[in-house]
Amino acid sequence: MRILKRYILAEFLRIFLLTSLFLLSLSMVVDVVERADELLSRALPTGVIVTYFLSKLPRIFIQILPVCVLLSVFISLGLLCRNSELTAMRTCGIRLVGLFTPLMVFGFVASLFVMVLGETLLPLAQKKLLSIERKWLGRDGIAHFGAEGAWFIKDSSIYNIRKLELTEGVLEGVRIYTIERPFRLVKNTSVKRLVWKDGLWHAEDITTWYFTDGQQVRKEYSPTGTVDLKAPEELVSLEQGYENMTITELSDYIRTLAIDGYDTSRYRTELYMRFTLPFVNLIMVFLGIPFSMRTGREGGLGAGVVVSILVGFSYWIVTGVARTLGETGTLPPLVCALFPDVLFLAIGLFMFGYVRE
Repeated sequence: MRILKRYILAEFLRIFLLTSLFLLSLSMVVDVVERADELLSRALPTGVIVTYFLSKLPRIFIQILPVCVLLSVFISLGLLCRNSELTAMRTCGIRLVGLFTPLMVFGFVASLFVMVLGETLLPLAQKKLLSIERKWLGRDGIAHFGAEGAWFIKDSSIYNIRKLELTEGVLEGVRIYTIERPFRLVKNTSVKRLVWKDGLWHAEDITTWYFTDGQQVRKEYSPTGTVDLKAPEELVSLEQGYENMTITELSDYIRTLAIDGYDTSRYRTELYMRFTLPFVNLIMVFLGIPFSMRTGREGGLGAGVVVSILVGFSYWIVTGVARTLGETGTLPPLVCALFPDVLFLAIGLFMFGYVRE
C-alpha cells in the first residue's frame, strides 16, 4: 500500500513539475512580449529588467498553482486509468480513496505554502515592482499603504487618503500636507470627502491650517470647493494598494477605519479571503480525483484538460461574484469569503461518492 502511494505521488509530482514550469514559462513569455517595447524604449539596464520580471514571479506562481494542481491530478490519474493500473489495484482489493491520501496532503501543504508566500515574499516582490515602476517607468504609485491608508507624493504635497472608492468616484478622509524645501510644512488641508463630478474633485468640509516657521498662524474653513487631483482611472493603483498589504497590516487598517466610522466591508472581504483562497489548491485535488477517474475511463487526456479549464474558470467566476457581494456589503464578508471553497469542496466530496472502490 505504501509503495503504491509513493508511486502515485511520484507520477503526480513529475507531471506537476512539468506543468508548473510550462505554465510559468508561458506566463512570463507573454508578459515579456507585452512589456518588451516599453522597457526597451526607456533604455532600462539589463539588471533592472531582470529584477522587474523576477519580482512578478511570486504573484504569477500563486495564480497558476491551482490550475497546475488540477491539471496534474487529471493527467496523472487519467494516465493510470487509461493504462488500467487503477483497475488492477482495485481488483487486488485496494481501496482507491486511501491511495489518494498523498495527493490530499500535497494540496494541503500547497495551500499553506501559498498563505506563507503571500505574507512574506509576495509583499516584498510587489514593493520592489512598484519601486521600479516609479523610478524607471515614471508611474505614480503609492509610497505607502498602511494603517492610515494610502500615502503618495504629488508635486510639492503629500497626500493621505483614508478610504478610496474609485469605482464610485469617492475619496474619504483626505489630508494634504503642502511642503516647502527643506521639508517645511506650510499648509495642512483636511477634506472630509471628495466626489468626482464633471471632470473635477468636488470637496466637502474643507479645513486648512496655515503655518509659518512651524507655528500655526491661520485656520480657514469652507463647506465646499475643488481639489486638484488626478481622475479616478489614474488613481487605480492607489485603490489596489491594500491588496499588497500583509494580513497584519490589513487588520490594522480595518481597525483604524472602523474606529473612524468608515464602512470596512471591502477590506474585511479581502482579509477573510487571504485565509480561504489559498485552500483552493486542496479543493482542486478533491475536484480532480473523481473527475479524472471518470474522464480517464470514458475520454482522453484532452477531455481532462478541457474539464480542468472549465472547473478552474467556474471557481474564479464564483469567487469574483462572492467578492463583489462581500465588498458591497450585500452579504457578510465572511460568508462571501467561505462560499466558493465550501461550494466546490461539497461538489468534490459529492463526486467522490461515484468513485468505484
